[in-house]
Amino acid sequence: MNSQDKSKKSGALRRPAKSNSLGILIILLAMCLLLTIAVGKKFLSASNLISVIRQFSFYGILAIGMCMVIITAGIDLSVGSVFALAGVLSCMAITKWHLPVFVGVLIGLAVGVLMGYFNGVCVTLLKLPPMIAPYQTVILPIAAHKGGVMEKCEEAFAALKAAGIRVKLDDRDNVSPGWKFNEWELKGVPVRVEMGPRDIENGVATVMRRDTFE
Repeated sequence: MNSQDKSKKSGALRRPAKSNSLGILIILLAMCLLLTIAVGKKFLSASNLISVIRQFSFYGILAIGMCMVIITAGIDLSVGSVFALAGVLSCMAITKWHLPVFVGVLIGLAVGVLMGYFNGVCVTLLKLPPMIAPYQTVILPIAAHKGGVMEKCEEAFAALKAAGIRVKLDDRDNVSPGWKFNEWELKGVPVRVEMGPRDIENGVATVMRRDTFE
């Protein structure tokens, strides 16, 4: 796939995203207009708008948190549970422990920050993927069209599978090796094995660990 094809493909992927965002904005404005007509000027009053913002602030905070996770091409299924835990502890601090409201809010924020920090340390320092990796090892043929490459990769695949290792042979020819490196690293596969013509000639294979990048 050349650069022109890639740019066309990325442009085609971006256009639906932009149209979807524009459609959501139009629907939101139409709902505001309908509610204004149905309810009257009270809907656009300052007190009602503040009430709406308060009710949706929780979802806004969740959306911001998930947006940060999505930007890093990861996934975090613990956001809802962490948010619930922080809310429960805040309510307990205010109602059962009879602490001031701002102290209860600070406790909830502290719980959320600590849990987020813990998740961040696990992902960035310990190199733990957000999701459990489906495979322990992935084999990537380099220049698979050249003779002997796929045969050696299949031999390595059979040997690792016979040893009880969850292994995947990525023999796709519609994406580049660099694309595969990045994809399997994001999926959290601990070990990557690369085999190309030069490796086969020398009787070796390139092995890369995800946690140390060595």
